[in-house]
Amino acid sequence: MMGASGWQTALARMTLLALGGLFLLAMSWADLRRWIIPNSLLLPGVLLVLALRGLFMPATLPGALLGGVLGWLTFWLLARLGDGQLGNGDVRLAGFIGLLTGVVWVLPALLLGMLLGGLTAFGLIASGRARMDDGFPYGPAMSLGAAVVLMIALL
Repeated sequence: MMGASGWQTALARMTLLALGGLFLLAMSWADLRRWIIPNSLLLPGVLLVLALRGLFMPATLPGALLGGVLGWLTFWLLARLGDGQLGNGDVRLAGFIGLLTGVVWVLPALLLGMLLGGLTAFGLIASGRARMDDGFPYGPAMSLGAAVVLMIALL
C-alpha cells in the first residue's frame, strides 16, 4: 500500500500510540522487576513500529529512523560519558523512543524522561529510601516521558 487515506492514517497513528504505549509499559515493568530491558520485548516493538510506519505512514518513516538514531546516539554518549548508571538497555530504549516519536519529538521525550528520572531519584534520596550512589531502574521514567510526548505528538 503506497499511501493511506485520512481515516487509515488516523487509525495507524492511534495504533502506533496504543501499541507503542503497551511496549513501553511492558519494558518498564521488566525494568522495575529485573533491572533490565529485555531484547525479547525491544526487538518485536522495533519491528512493529517500523512495519506500522512503513505500511500505513510511509512519509513518517525517514523521520522515525532519524529519531531512532538520534535517541540511541544521545544515550550511548551519555552512557559512555557517565558514571556507569545508564545501561545498554536504556540506550536501546532511547532508540526505540526515537522510532516512536520521530526526530522532531525524540529530544523532548528524552529530556522529559530525564527530568522524571531526576525527580524520582531526588524523591528516593529525600525520603531516605536511597543514597546518592544507589541506582534505580531508569526505563519507567524514560517511558513515561515518551508516553506524554507521544500523546502530544500523535493526537
